[in-house]
Amino acid sequence: MITFFIWVVSFFAFLPSLGDPSSFFPQGDEIMHIRTIRESLMSGHWILPQVSGFPNPYKPPLLFWLGIASDRLFGVSFFAERLVSAALGASSATLIYLLSKMFHSSGKMSLILAISFVFSFGTWKFSRLVMMEEAMVFFFLFYIYLFLKYDFSKNYSYFLAANFILGIGYLLKGPIIIVYGAIVILSFFLVDFLRNRKGKFQLEFANLLVYIKLIPGFSFALLAPAIWTFYLYFFNENGKDLIKFFLVAENMGKFSAANQSTLRILGGWLLYSLPFTVTFLFGLIEMVKTRIYSPRQRTGRALLISLFLLSLLHLLPSRKDPYYILPFLSVLFFLPSIYFDSEEWLEKINSLSNKLFLGTIIVLALFANLYFWNITLFAICLTILCLMVYFWKKHSLQGIFIINLTIVPMIAFSILQPLQDPKIEDFLTDSSINKLCVVSENPWAAMEMANRLPKINVIYSPPSSAKSICEEADFPLLIFADFFEPEATYDQTHQWFFWQVHREYETKEILELIQDPKSVRFKHPVRFFRRKSV
Repeated sequence: MITFFIWVVSFFAFLPSLGDPSSFFPQGDEIMHIRTIRESLMSGHWILPQVSGFPNPYKPPLLFWLGIASDRLFGVSFFAERLVSAALGASSATLIYLLSKMFHSSGKMSLILAISFVFSFGTWKFSRLVMMEEAMVFFFLFYIYLFLKYDFSKNYSYFLAANFILGIGYLLKGPIIIVYGAIVILSFFLVDFLRNRKGKFQLEFANLLVYIKLIPGFSFALLAPAIWTFYLYFFNENGKDLIKFFLVAENMGKFSAANQSTLRILGGWLLYSLPFTVTFLFGLIEMVKTRIYSPRQRTGRALLISLFLLSLLHLLPSRKDPYYILPFLSVLFFLPSIYFDSEEWLEKINSLSNKLFLGTIIVLALFANLYFWNITLFAICLTILCLMVYFWKKHSLQGIFIINLTIVPMIAFSILQPLQDPKIEDFLTDSSINKLCVVSENPWAAMEMANRLPKINVIYSPPSSAKSICEEADFPLLIFADFFEPEATYDQTHQWFFWQVHREYETKEILELIQDPKSVRFKHPVRFFRRKSV
C-alpha cells in the first residue's frame, strides 16, 4: 500500500504545467524527441521512428515507442508525451523506497529518502521532459534492485532478470547502460576479492570463482540488443547504415577527442542533487570513513566504488554533459539507509543545507522584481523562513524536510516562470494560416514550431534559401535570423523576443536580468511576416 502511495504522490508532483510547451527547465534535445514521436505516429513508422522524413539514427526506439503509445491513448500533446517520463519518475521513486527498505527497518526514513528523490532538481526536471534520462534512472535502479535481491538470496533467476532489464535499457541510449551494469558487478567483485585485514590487502581467490560463474548470466543483457540489431540488419533497408552510424559515430565517436571540461561531470553531481547537495556531501564523507564490519556495509562500500568508477567512465568521452550522471546519482538517495541507523544525521545536515540554500534565495529576493501570481518573491521567502523557525521549534526533522520539498518548485514557479519565452502559438491562431515557413540558421526552431503548431504545415529554410523556398510560394514567414530581411512585398505583423541560447552570463548580467525580467538586452527578435494584400 505504501509503495502505491509513493507512486501516486510522486506522479502528481510532476503534473503541474506538464503540458506547457515552455518548460521551466528546458533541454534542447526534447524538441527532436517530440518531433520524432509525432512524425512517426503520423507517417505510420512506429517500429523504426523517423524525424525529418528519415529514420532517427541518434537514439534507439524505446522512448519513442512509449511516447507514441501515450499519444495514441491520450491524444497528441506535450502532456501525453511527457506523461511517460512522469510515470517512470514515480516508478523510480518507488524503487528508491524499496531499496531503502532492504537495509533499514524504518519506513519513515525510507519514505523521506524517496520523496527527497522526487523533489531533487534532477528528478523534478527530467521527469517532466521527453528525454531518455529518467527512463535510464528507472532501468538502472531496477537493475540494482534485482541484483541486490540476487546478492542477498543467491537466487540466480534474480541475476538473469537484472541483466535482461539492462538489455531493455539498451533500447534507450545504447550500450552505456550495459557498461553501467558491468561496473556494478566489478565493484562488488573488488570488495569481495580484495580484503583489507589489519591494514594489509589479501586476495580472496575463493570469491573469484563465484564471479566467473556470473559471466554466462550477464550475457542476458545482450538479448534485447541482439534482437533489435538482427531486425535492423536483415529486415530494414537502412538498417546496416543505422547500426554503423549509431555504434561508430554516435557512441565510439564520442571518445575521439576531449573537447569539454571534466568539471562538467562534477557540476552534474552538485547541480542535480540540489537542494540536497550539502546533505549528500557530508553524508558521503561519513560513508567513506566507515569501515566494513557487516554484509550491509560491504554492499554500501561496493555501491560507493561503483559511483566512483561510473564518474570516471564519463570523464573519458569528448562529451561530458552534466545530466549524464543522473542514472547513478539516484543511488545516493538510498545509500544513507545502508550507513545510518537513524534520521538524526538527515536532520542535522538538512538544517545546514536549508540555511545556506534559502539564505541565498532570500538575499537574491531582496533585489529581485519577480512574482508568483501577485506575491513577490521576497514575501514568499520571508514566509518560508518564518515557517522554518516554527517547525525547527516544534518538529525539527519534519519541518526541515517539508521546506526542502518546496525549494525547486518555488524557483520554477516564482523565478523562472516570468522569464520564459513568449508563446508564439497563442498569436498564430488565424484559421487562414495553414502553412508557415520558419527561417533560421538551423532546423531546431522549425522543429519547435512544428511541435507547438500541430495544425499548421511548418517548412524550414535557412536564410540563404528562403527566397526560393518560402517567398516564391507566398508562405507566411517566421524569422529567427536577425540579419535576414524579406522582400518589400511582406509586412511585419508581430514581433517577439526570445532568450539568446548557448550564451554564458556574468554575475552582474544575471542580477540585472533578475531586477528587470522584461529587459530585451539578452534576447533576439523573432518576427512574423505576411504577404501584403494587393
